[in-house]
Amino acid sequence: MASSGLCRKAKVELMVGGKVPDLGLAGMEPEVLRDVRTACQLRFHFLKSLFEHSTSGALPGTSEELLDASYQHWLSTVEDIVGSHPPNHILAALEHLALENTLQMQELTSRIDIPCDVEALKFRYESARLEDLAGPPAALPSVRGLIQEGWSRCEELWVQQLPLQAREQRGTAQLASLLQEMHRLLADGSERAILTRAVLELELRAVRLAGLRDGLHRGCRELEREASARHAELQALQSKRQRIVDFRHLVREKQQHIRALIKGTSYIKSQLRKDQAEVQAFVQRKLLGPEQDVTLESQRLHGGVEREVRQLGAIALPCLLRRSLLG
Repeated sequence: MASSGLCRKAKVELMVGGKVPDLGLAGMEPEVLRDVRTACQLRFHFLKSLFEHSTSGALPGTSEELLDASYQHWLSTVEDIVGSHPPNHILAALEHLALENTLQMQELTSRIDIPCDVEALKFRYESARLEDLAGPPAALPSVRGLIQEGWSRCEELWVQQLPLQAREQRGTAQLASLLQEMHRLLADGSERAILTRAVLELELRAVRLAGLRDGLHRGCRELEREASARHAELQALQSKRQRIVDFRHLVREKQQHIRALIKGTSYIKSQLRKDQAEVQAFVQRKLLGPEQDVTLESQRLHGGVEREVRQLGAIALPCLLRRSLLG
């Protein structure tokens, strides 16, 4: 019964190419599209949680249980979709969702205004060259150099992407022609043709999912290489930071020693001034004071001697020869 229901659903033609698939419910979103959208959202949230937990370190037990429950829920949802919808409807829903995402990305990229962003960074774009308006370059790499390096890398990636885009277009065209040919050959409506078309759709889906898986693996490897490079850069920056911290600590110690020397020198200078003042006071008190007294006494005695000499000169010498005096 289930296989006959899927066969009947598989006979319904779906319109793909920018429009919602038409399953006879005009103005409403088809059930297959809603289910596939839900499955894609569950898958996205599961991969996002897995990436966040892998970048944050070791997974605790509760986190592993939550991730396992999320994965089982997504897996059961996918199994329900595969069991309730024909493969061509699922493929059409996937193509429609891919087209929606492409249009959303185009809308987001159309809002990017590179000249305004360049002007906001204080640059001027003239004659296919960037001119830095922020002033002279510093010791670190300038913003202009970084932007020019980024643009060069973008140009290289764009040039490398052109052959891949051409190959993709050719492969898409060949695949479309082959599908048209297969649908034309299997359009008789027999049960064998229906089963063959279902098997073909499943094989195409498997191939596309395998390509998506390989792309995710390549992206994971690129992310791992980039993460290892960033980790090495982080370790180098941490070592530089540690050296800077050690140097700053040494500078602080030297500054403290210099401050101590300055304080000691200031104290010694103040002591020298104090000792000099005490010596001057001692000299003035002990030496200069008695010197003045001695000078004054010597001057007084010298005057007395001169006075006695003058008095002696006025006395007659014969008077001094008298041996007795009256009375």
